[in-house]
Amino acid sequence: MELARSAPALDARPWDPADEPGIAAADGPRPVIAVAGGRAFTFRYPETEELLTAAGCEVVAFDPLVDTALPTGTRGLYLGGGFPEVYAGRLAANRALLTELRDAVRSGVPTVAECAGMLYLAGSLDDRAMAGVLPAHARMTERLTLRYPVATAPGDTLLTRAGESATGHEFHRTRMSPGACAERPAWVVDGAPEGFASDTLHASYLHLHWAGRPRFAARLADAARATPPPAPASVPAPDLVSLKAEVVAEPVADPLRHHGDVEVGEGMLDLAVNVHPGRRPVWLDRALTESLREIDAYPDPAPARAAIARRHGRGVDEVLPTAGAAEAFTLIARLRPWRRPVVVHPQFTEPHAALEQAGHAVTSVLCSAESGFVLDPDAVPDDADLVVVGNPTNPTGALHPARDLRRLCRPGRLVVVDEAFMDAVPGEPESLVEERIEGLVVLRSLTKHWSIPGIRAGYLVGDSEAVRGLERASTPWSVSTPAIAAMIACTSEEAVPEAERRARELDGWRSHLEAGLREAGAGFVPSRAPFVLVRAGEGAHARLRAQGIAARRADTFPGLDPSWIRVAVRPPEITRRLTAALAGLVPDTAPSA
Repeated sequence: MELARSAPALDARPWDPADEPGIAAADGPRPVIAVAGGRAFTFRYPETEELLTAAGCEVVAFDPLVDTALPTGTRGLYLGGGFPEVYAGRLAANRALLTELRDAVRSGVPTVAECAGMLYLAGSLDDRAMAGVLPAHARMTERLTLRYPVATAPGDTLLTRAGESATGHEFHRTRMSPGACAERPAWVVDGAPEGFASDTLHASYLHLHWAGRPRFAARLADAARATPPPAPASVPAPDLVSLKAEVVAEPVADPLRHHGDVEVGEGMLDLAVNVHPGRRPVWLDRALTESLREIDAYPDPAPARAAIARRHGRGVDEVLPTAGAAEAFTLIARLRPWRRPVVVHPQFTEPHAALEQAGHAVTSVLCSAESGFVLDPDAVPDDADLVVVGNPTNPTGALHPARDLRRLCRPGRLVVVDEAFMDAVPGEPESLVEERIEGLVVLRSLTKHWSIPGIRAGYLVGDSEAVRGLERASTPWSVSTPAIAAMIACTSEEAVPEAERRARELDGWRSHLEAGLREAGAGFVPSRAPFVLVRAGEGAHARLRAQGIAARRADTFPGLDPSWIRVAVRPPEITRRLTAALAGLVPDTAPSA
């Protein structure tokens, strides 16, 4: 401070974007330039926005992780740098925004994309579908690219004029393939083409400081003024991509809250909802009916708690009945001020939604299709204090080895294993419900296997200290009297052989389904759950609906794109109708099992 006070006054005026050549606010309405922000897009120079504002634009930020639409009246796009690979699952899950973004760019809305922005416009990033504007795919690598190159424009584009040069900053660990448009690259760097460009698009790895090239801002502003807002329909951009005419599913406003039951309409063949299609046992119906005689009193979950404890060889202090798994996820989200909660995806989205609703920023760990969507415990960050994973996982059907799940447990961390579909696996291999491990909680649901979705019945079993904390956070009388009756009945000695019979029945139906999928040429993930994740090609979900068949769209699960659907296991006569329909839909390029 003493040295600073001794410095003489500066003899220069502060930088003013309005003084730069070519920067002049035009008369008339100020075109909206939508600028990507939020956690996935953290890097951009403030002078970029100052120059655009001085050039007569209205700069409006949007968050691709949260916002489901572009800012109203968008007439230009600036997608800067950041770390989309960290949030690729959530970016891919926001299909509504990706669809609108794709339509906007293809319809000619002037767009500048730098590094992360270019990855966001690619076909995919680490196998997660992005906007699909650029005919290229990106992957994380071990190699860091760090340089400050001089780039030269090979031709006229949205931003540049032929022969112009600029010094830029490049810092990334991804690799794009191909790395440039052969006909119209954005730049030539060290003699090699780099990036993608057109009259309305400029995308490359290079970060540019526009205060050094203010005419870039002026050109984007001029292009935005000359461009009407994007039309709602997709319009191909022939110099970058070619599209096949196809039936496209309507976007979902809130993907994390999308459930299969909304896919089923009157008269449709239901392969979307994971509820056992058989009749309930007589003893279960009797227990539910008799419970109605007791609804004049407040429900007492103690008998259910004791029954669940007996079923799994646990103490009653290690068990908490819940109003389905949904209540359990909400209790877990509110249990502590989690520093770094992790959800392993693709999986059931309810825990992710509950954590976000409780104000937590969720880290997604994505399992890859190449591995069969099986968890790699080393992919979970060391500093995660909460880890949520399904087993078997919805929608992939992957059954993770119990040894890998045990590896996730460590002091100070709560590991939540959602075993909602474990009772549908004969013998329940890899289950942790009877293991006492510090910091482990296992969730169970009775909804699907026992055909009682209208009775919100579930429970959690685990570390007694965690169970006490969750019980303190629960709402009094959240579990209804019929749900208590269902818990007692479905964990009784009478229920055990019936549960195993149902599991083996589902196993046989699934084998028939997977054989039919192979014959139809549809790629799928071998499953251990009462559903199968099928890669039938983009548009298959909507085309099946047009034939009266409801499958669960899978693009609302983080890490999956519109080429996937989830199909519930059904008896062979129903399965045959599905596989016959799929045989006419699957593209020649669909992967096989």
